[in-house]
Amino acid sequence: MKGNFKSWEEAAGRSRGYETQDILERVKQSTRNVVSDTTKFERDGVVITEKQYPFALIAVLLDVARRHGQNLSVLDFGGSLGSSYYQCKDFLNTSADLRWSVVEQAHFVDCGKAEFQNDV
Repeated sequence: MKGNFKSWEEAAGRSRGYETQDILERVKQSTRNVVSDTTKFERDGVVITEKQYPFALIAVLLDVARRHGQNLSVLDFGGSLGSSYYQCKDFLNTSADLRWSVVEQAHFVDCGKAEFQNDV
């Protein structure tokens, strides 16, 4: 939404944000496709059909794990339902102890715990 508004409240009242249920549903379905291996990865509910690796991030994570006895703990702010985890996990299976935690809006956390949480 764009335009001239008298206040933040007026603008917020006339717009939609990331907190809407339809966005969660789109992200949930695209994450299900990633987990079931019917697509390669997703970003904000958009399905990506070819592997695209964030190699700079993967290199840093592997270096941190190497420096800490193959133990790696990631705190992923705004991590959706694990988008970056699923994009990087093929390279991180060498870590003896990998823990990936996502900080997200409450309704995303509830969905993530119910459908996608695992031992990592």
